[in-house]
Amino acid sequence: MEEILDQTGPWHYPVLLLNAIGGFPYPWRVMSLQFMAPKDLNYWCARPNDSISLDDWRVANDGVDLRCFVKKDDDITNGTAVRCNSWEYDHSYYTRTLTEDWDAVCDRRWLVDSSQSFFMSGMLSTLVFSHISDWYGRCTALRISLVLSLVTGFAAASASNFWAFSVLRMANNAVGVGFFTLAVESIGTSKRAMVSLSSEFGWFIGLIVYPVVVYYIRDWRVLQIVSAVPDVFLLLSTLFLDESPKWLVSMGRFDKAKTLLSKIVQRNKLRNVDIAAIVKAAREKIAAVGVVVVIGRMLVDAENKIRGSVFDLFRGFILARTTLACTLN
Repeated sequence: MEEILDQTGPWHYPVLLLNAIGGFPYPWRVMSLQFMAPKDLNYWCARPNDSISLDDWRVANDGVDLRCFVKKDDDITNGTAVRCNSWEYDHSYYTRTLTEDWDAVCDRRWLVDSSQSFFMSGMLSTLVFSHISDWYGRCTALRISLVLSLVTGFAAASASNFWAFSVLRMANNAVGVGFFTLAVESIGTSKRAMVSLSSEFGWFIGLIVYPVVVYYIRDWRVLQIVSAVPDVFLLLSTLFLDESPKWLVSMGRFDKAKTLLSKIVQRNKLRNVDIAAIVKAAREKIAAVGVVVVIGRMLVDAENKIRGSVFDLFRGFILARTTLACTLN
């Protein structure tokens, strides 16, 4: 099969292109909270009424950190301060922020940090999507993850409280390395280094573009919607992708693998390729070995269709040690 996949051509272009740009929206999701809840936002304890100017309010509370404390109404001269429970925010730059919606200031600043922690914990979903990818196909897992990311990305823009926003953002981070896995399995071994390097291109471009986006968009809800838009194009682009030929072979779907390899040969205009012999050799190899190691995180018995799981990687001391070494490296 390598002699077919190693010769890149028009069939490879969509999967290689999407591998390169698939990471484009991810830095937007990682960095967005820094602009939705900016630390440099100016705020102060709310004035009793609008008739008091901000300058007079600051003079009246001279010597007190007006961001979190105000002088007691009955003890202004002695300067006894108490915590305030309502705030006013500077809208000269940001029109609407999560900081304002949540009042995530003073002793409530932890809300922002906790929300980011929720988001990062969404990466654990790769344990789930790796199984979906191995059991049902690379393209299937990729499309499911993109749909989930798309739906939760738009839903998070309408979240009305901390918990709803944080849970939706956590699910929004449930996008694994689907494009990369598909690209690696669709190319020959001699070009995998190129695939690995190009997979970082989207992240790099996303980092460059995002500052321009946040410069013009200063409402956190609009920013969240815009951050989800790239997933629409990525999801539509998966319509032009075929399943991984190596996954089809490893799962014993030889007829589909033969059809796909024929398509690759035709699109890339390859000659003197005996597809039937290649598929037959793959079938005989699987029959001889009995158990196929799928590029992913499971083992599949080609005859009995026994599905393993991530826990199989920890069966036995040597296998567990190797798994931990590769994971924690």
